[in-house]
Amino acid sequence: MFIFQPKTGLLAQLLDMLGLSGIAKTEWLSNPNTALWVITTVWIYVYLGYMMVILYTGLQEIPREYYEAARIDGAGAIRQIWYITIPLLRNVLLYAVITGIILVLQIFPLIWIMTGTGFGMGAGGPANSTISLDLYVYQVAFRDLSMGYASAIGMVMMIITFIITTIPFKLLPEIRYD
Repeated sequence: MFIFQPKTGLLAQLLDMLGLSGIAKTEWLSNPNTALWVITTVWIYVYLGYMMVILYTGLQEIPREYYEAARIDGAGAIRQIWYITIPLLRNVLLYAVITGIILVLQIFPLIWIMTGTGFGMGAGGPANSTISLDLYVYQVAFRDLSMGYASAIGMVMMIITFIITTIPFKLLPEIRYD
């Protein structure tokens, strides 16, 4: 919240130093047009490093001899990526994609912290511009005290999560050692 304060925040000071004082005074989290972009940017900042470490570790495990043999056979960079890197990173990519999907569907804590109580609006941001499915379940259950409806939404959310997380298994190529 310190970074996105309209007048004294780190982003406002940085934009002001760059001569963009009009943009610097934008109330990022209380504006329905910018609140979702701020939440998205922070989410990417929080989890991008985690995903990069996972992918980097997977890349380190691919033997360099495969690339050398492909170069000798005349394969270019794109063919090496398509036929060596992606198939050998399949399990790492599956883990990263599925973890990312689950983290996106569980964005409740980030939205709660950034738009919940600090800016005088209810969680979900201005005009519910940042409300997510898990935040909606929380509001239905504990604000509206409709536990049955919240449980039904939670079950639908679980089914949606299951369906979405099975898609990468179908899209990523299977490694065959025929």
